Amino acid sequence: MFKDYCEDYLKDLKKSIDNLNKEEMNDIFEIIYSAFESGKNVFLFGNGGSGSNADHIVNDFSKGALVYGGKKFKAISLSSNTALLTAWANDSSYEDIFSKQIEVMTEEGDVVIGISGSGNSKNILNAIKKGSEKGAICIGITGFEGGKLKKVCHKCFVVPSNHVGRIEDIHLIFLHMLAYFMYERVRNEGSD
Repeated sequence: MFKDYCEDYLKDLKKSIDNLNKEEMNDIFEIIYSAFESGKNVFLFGNGGSGSNADHIVNDFSKGALVYGGKKFKAISLSSNTALLTAWANDSSYEDIFSKQIEVMTEEGDVVIGISGSGNSKNILNAIKKGSEKGAICIGITGFEGGKLKKVCHKCFVVPSNHVGRIEDIHLIFLHMLAYFMYERVRNEGSD
């Protein structure tokens, strides 16, 4: 029955949430907040549902920071420009759709965040490597055991699960926590 499936799904989701590395989460927040404070760019990208999560949180970062603190947050999704993505895929390869954008737009001190459930998506790995070459701070958001992404990032948030749906659920929860805590911090620091 669906009711039983729901119960099992939520039980497994809670187990994964309970086992998250809160220190790693905090470190990632501080990197993103520091980029916000210093006016650096934060680039996010992913494929499929991960790309949708990148688009979603860029909206929250950019609009929310302005609403709550009046300061601009330069958050950019590299997953949302269909013309550019398909041009790079057609003229170069799908493996380069993000790295070519990173090559053009990223400056030293920017933050590059690749989201990949498996941690093994070649286009995500290529973009993270290109970000490192450009002097960016590179963050991975993944699941399973972290995949290859965990090895090429400065920091990596790994959801301890082998279920893509639950991994993506927790990715969005984590991204929302980053955004909403940032709003609180911006609001509190603005009132001093």
